[in-house]
Amino acid sequence: MAAELQSQEARSDALLAGFAGSLDTLEARTARLLALGPALLSGETPAEAGSTLAALLAEVARESLVRLEAVDIRVDTSKAHALPRVAVEVQATADIAGLSAFLYGLEKGPALLAVRRLVIRPQAVDGPADQLETLSIRLAVEGPALVQTPGEKR
Repeated sequence: MAAELQSQEARSDALLAGFAGSLDTLEARTARLLALGPALLSGETPAEAGSTLAALLAEVARESLVRLEAVDIRVDTSKAHALPRVAVEVQATADIAGLSAFLYGLEKGPALLAVRRLVIRPQAVDGPADQLETLSIRLAVEGPALVQTPGEKR
């Protein structure tokens, strides 16, 4: 019985010894969030952060020679996440080089973004063999937003 109690006490001590290191302090979480700050979409409201995302996509599209045809901003207003998510549905046209440059531009930054859906179709099936094929592109891009709360100063 004494050996069993000592064994149980040793397990408890080992568990408690590792417990302090596993706790995440508020300071550590705040520091990590502040370090991510520049990579998050910003705005005074989630809708403004959505506009920031749309502008970012337009800039990347311009640099990669992708023609945006439609941009639809969707904002998460559920308050289920600490950082609201903003999404943009895009319809565009480009050749394969433009599409590749566009996706690379989204991947390298400046914001943390996820391409949630990508659909690519040829715009014309019977084009000339010596010409780059024009593609019809639909994609959904999403990113977390750092939204200023009322009364907060930048």
